[in-house]
Amino acid sequence: MFSRLSMSNLLAALIFWTAVVTGAEMGVIAIRQPGASLDTSMQNEVDHAVRQAAAWLAAHQNTDGAWGVTNRVRLTSIILLSLNASRQPGYSEVTTRAALWLDAHAADRVEDLETHAWRLIGLSRVAPDSAARTRLLQGLSDAAKPLELNAPVDAARFWNEAQAAAGVGTLLPPSSDATNRLATLASEWPSAPSGNANAWQIARLVNRTGNGQLLHDNRPLDWRRDLAQRLINTQRSAPSNGGYWEAPDPESRLGETAFGLLTLIGQAVFLDWYHDSIGIFSRGYWAFLFISWAAIRFGARGVTLVIAITAAQALRGAVMGKGFFAHDLQQSHLLNTWAYLLVLAAVGVTLALAIAVRKSIETQLLASERHLADAQRLSKLGSWHVVFGADETRDVWTISTELRLMYGFTADQPISTTAGFLAMPEEDRESVAGHWATAKAGKGTNEWEHRVIVNGQIKWMRVLAQFEFDANGLAVSASGTNQDITGQK
Repeated sequence: MFSRLSMSNLLAALIFWTAVVTGAEMGVIAIRQPGASLDTSMQNEVDHAVRQAAAWLAAHQNTDGAWGVTNRVRLTSIILLSLNASRQPGYSEVTTRAALWLDAHAADRVEDLETHAWRLIGLSRVAPDSAARTRLLQGLSDAAKPLELNAPVDAARFWNEAQAAAGVGTLLPPSSDATNRLATLASEWPSAPSGNANAWQIARLVNRTGNGQLLHDNRPLDWRRDLAQRLINTQRSAPSNGGYWEAPDPESRLGETAFGLLTLIGQAVFLDWYHDSIGIFSRGYWAFLFISWAAIRFGARGVTLVIAITAAQALRGAVMGKGFFAHDLQQSHLLNTWAYLLVLAAVGVTLALAIAVRKSIETQLLASERHLADAQRLSKLGSWHVVFGADETRDVWTISTELRLMYGFTADQPISTTAGFLAMPEEDRESVAGHWATAKAGKGTNEWEHRVIVNGQIKWMRVLAQFEFDANGLAVSASGTNQDITGQK
């Protein structure tokens, strides 16, 4: 397919894909801007806290698969979501039991829209992709219509986000109230959350409304590290297993631990709340796929085209405040954008040059092979090489095209020591076998003559052989030439 693509096809494909990568018009959101990522030490602490919380929650599951005593639907949905998003191994049975319990109680009436939203999210995360899943989620969405009428504004907004995350609704843009709350949060940061649920709401607000950025006077605040540090410092170790966050009663303790876990691994939950570090972030690397393809298929011209289009899309996205480099103009004066393009260009140009050199070497080798074949044909000379096995039946022969023609061998005919002897008249075979054996033993001459019968005609061959021996004096391989000297006889 690639061989049929012209440069115009490449141009059309790259305009689309670089728009996806850089997000100039498609609203792709950067995962973590400079200064917001966690260092290795902090990330290790976060990973440990996640493992502890997941273990503690799994250990406190009820025998029927749910959690809690009162609002079990809400609590089970939140914990199921947090365990599923944590991607910790060994909890498949726990999450399966919870999902079965939620599915069995999917028709249970709930009194508030927020609980219904958590149930929709929890089931959408674990239900396998099928027609039954679609019917289940759509049924849950339709069942919430009476609850939407008098729902509080925050609950209605959360329900819309849950529907969008489950694929049964369209996400509405952030409200002006959310923008104002984000500005207030930035001006008061760092402010201690009132609990883990509040920490999760802060993370949701920043990711949903601020595209992952919390800015104060155009200066990015490292809010992720601050939240993570608070959660790590307040987590307690359980005497039996895992870790939890304290609360006034056991049921609230379950909720606090679930929200603490969600906040620590929240980027894996929703596309628009927490930007999946494996999903969206990887789009920044998609351009390398296309620049590699362009280098292989079109060489330096294709690489130049990819870089030009990517640069145009990235700069447009930065100016418009969208895409992978949405905030780069204000934060680093496009330093990150130019660094990305520089790396992209270095990879593309290096790959294109390496491929060009390889193609040049291949062309030279092919030309050299043609010249050698012509020289052998004009001089009536054929070459051969053999690697010796345990016996003659295991010898591996390689011969030139001219030698095949000289002996009358077909292009696909297997070559062996026996095949060579069968081409000779019977009266010559014993003599040649003797020459071959003594030369292979490192004695006698390496040059002799013999006849072959090709298409009923007698030809004379002059053989020149060179043997290679191991440390014990045994022949391991041999190379040589056979020349047709019939005209000299």
